[in-house]
Amino acid sequence: MSIKNIGIGIYNSIPSNIKNVLGKQNWLKPLRDSLFRKNGSYKEVETIIKRTYQNYPVEFKFMASFQVSVKASKRGIESKLLNNSMKLLNKYRPNNNDLHVLDVGANFGFLSLVWANTIASKGQIRAFEPSINLVSTINKSIKLNNLQDRLVVEHNAVGKEIKEVELFISNTTSNVLDINESGEVQKVKMISLDHYMVQSDLKQYDLLKIDVDGIELDILEGAVKLIKQFKPIVIVETNDNRDIVAYMKTLQYTILDMDLNEFKEPNPLPSNVFCVPNEAYL
Repeated sequence: MSIKNIGIGIYNSIPSNIKNVLGKQNWLKPLRDSLFRKNGSYKEVETIIKRTYQNYPVEFKFMASFQVSVKASKRGIESKLLNNSMKLLNKYRPNNNDLHVLDVGANFGFLSLVWANTIASKGQIRAFEPSINLVSTINKSIKLNNLQDRLVVEHNAVGKEIKEVELFISNTTSNVLDINESGEVQKVKMISLDHYMVQSDLKQYDLLKIDVDGIELDILEGAVKLIKQFKPIVIVETNDNRDIVAYMKTLQYTILDMDLNEFKEPNPLPSNVFCVPNEAYL
């Protein structure tokens, strides 16, 4: 067993409340940085993921930061979202190993890697990630798993227009800067999915997942032609924005909650909504 894997095992054995306390101690910051950071960013750790989603046993190598690797190896990432996506696609897209997925806000690419080994094992994943550090790490996972033929990472932010935006170089989330932020930043091109559809000549499109910490509605508004043409299953993080639900309804979609029951107002907005074309759902 490697030293890194031993470290993950030890980290997993520490209760969460103790880790939270230690994480807030300023005097431990040099030690935390030496263990978890390198050249101003996160240190990469490779781990083996062995899990089952629906009827799919999955095993792959996963590169991420130490903390994310620990979480992924211990309990997976977004397991309910992944299971729900497969339930819906098994129901509405029965040829479920040749599907095409757009993963907007891929982060370390865990969801894309699962989909590439299940519903898209004979299909295609296009993952969008604005952070150059995360893009580099995802590409290492792709190479480790020999997925170059079906998982492609696009180094772009996604919105409703084409422009240049800025984000923190050390950030490991998929959001862009608003204004008045400080620290080292990188510039990256923002595109819309409608623009990408034309440029890449997409012919199939079964699932769209969006998780970008706040501009999900902008992305949907920049994907209206794509959604109308392909009528995919759409999974969106809501961030308490009810306009997302209203907008998807204008596109003739039925909105489901985290238990895949139809979402009804004025119920509390779930963390993610699962959107199914009315013509398929009804």
